[in-house]
Amino acid sequence: GMAEQARGLAGQAPVPVTPMTQETLNASLTARGIKPASLSLTGEYARMQINGTSFANLLVWLDAQRRENRVAVQEATFTAQDPAGQVDASLTLRQDTGAGAR
Repeated sequence: GMAEQARGLAGQAPVPVTPMTQETLNASLTARGIKPASLSLTGEYARMQINGTSFANLLVWLDAQRRENRVAVQEATFTAQDPAGQVDASLTLRQDTGAGAR
């Protein structure tokens, strides 16, 4: 019936997301010229410390991660630095692989 069809559709991830790994995160950060001071993954969470980076650039990266890889910011702390627009950032990210979303 229709319910089974709907469930079948829900089970098909429209776009497979790239699993978040140290390598994929480092590569995408580097591509934007962002160098994390530390980066560690625990399960579906990634924690990173980024020092002296452009806040605007970091936001662009985070937005791309959200759209392309379903990576959401769980926690974020930003500390303004000189020159203006530069920040130290402490981030905890979580990827929604779709596996837990039912």
